[in-house]
Amino acid sequence: MTKLTKQEIKNLIKDADYVNWFAENVFQYRKNGKETLVQDGKVLVEDADDVWWFAKDVFRYEKDGKEYCIEIFDRQLTEQEIEEIKSNANKVYSYTENVFMYEKDERSGLIQNGKILIKNVDDIKWYSEDVFSYEKHGKKTLVQDGKVLVKDVDDVWWFAKDVFRYEKDGKEYKIDLTKNIRFV
Repeated sequence: MTKLTKQEIKNLIKDADYVNWFAENVFQYRKNGKETLVQDGKVLVEDADDVWWFAKDVFRYEKDGKEYCIEIFDRQLTEQEIEEIKSNANKVYSYTENVFMYEKDERSGLIQNGKILIKNVDDIKWYSEDVFSYEKHGKKTLVQDGKVLVKDVDDVWWFAKDVFRYEKDGKEYKIDLTKNIRFV
């Protein structure tokens, strides 16, 4: 997430076609028909068709005809909270000592080093520290170091930092961002 300076925020507001304040330090602005959501100086989503903010780190946006609900988890869970999640889960899969996936009521979540990386999705694959893919509504998304590498694809494979492959609409794409190479 991009962190904006106070001057950059002032310039955005000044140049915007429309600004809506949800709370102190939380606003959306529209420019050229596209909306951006800013919370505490951080851009949460940009170039969306529409954005809604509900509470700190909880928002929804619409882009290219699809709607996304986002909840950012950025706090350390206590040992008691972790044990409660495990005991309430239907299944728990441990990847390492500090990384596990849990299933509850046919929904999955992933916890790494005491932080929730994602929850309430259909399925999750953990590859390495801060690298995982998840499935929701039959489509998969690959996340590396907190950034989405590819979203809403049919299948995805991660090989190394910035090297992955995905399938979409019957075509396979191989990506190597370290060399800026994309193969179809």
